[in-house]
Amino acid sequence: MNNALQRAAQALFETIPKVNRALRAVIYASTKTSFSMPQYRVLSYLKDYGQSSMAVLAEQEGVKAPTMSRFVDALESQGLVRRENSVQDKRSILVSLTEAGVKKVRQVRQNGVEVVKTTLSSWTQQELDLLTTAMELLRIHQLDGRIS
Repeated sequence: MNNALQRAAQALFETIPKVNRALRAVIYASTKTSFSMPQYRVLSYLKDYGQSSMAVLAEQEGVKAPTMSRFVDALESQGLVRRENSVQDKRSILVSLTEAGVKKVRQVRQNGVEVVKTTLSSWTQQELDLLTTAMELLRIHQLDGRIS
C-alpha cells in the first residue's frame, strides 16, 4: 500500500500541472477575449454554484480581496459578470454570471471537451474506463477543489 500510495501521489502531482497547461491552452484558444485561468475558474465556480460573495471567490481561488477585485473588474468589463450589494450584509459584494458569462463558460467547456475527445480518441476502451474511474475518484474525494 505504501508503494502504491507513493506512486499515486507522485503521478497525480506530476500530471496535474501538465493537464492544467493543456486546459489553459484550450481556454485561450476557445475565447475571443483574453482572460486568465484564475478568471476562468471564477466564471466556472459561479456557473456551478451560483451567485457568490467576493470574499468566498477570493477564498476559493486562494487570493486576497484586491486580487479578486481585479479579476472581477476584468470579467465585468467584458460583460461576463455583474456585481451587486448584498441585501443581508451591506459590506458584502455579490457576484453573479450574466447570460453572456453563462454562454462563455458553456462555450469554453464544450470546446475543451471536443479537444480532449480528440486527444483521447486513440485510447482503448479499457484506458478510457480507467481514466473515467480515476476522475470519479478525484471528484468523490474532492480533489477538484483546493488541496490543503
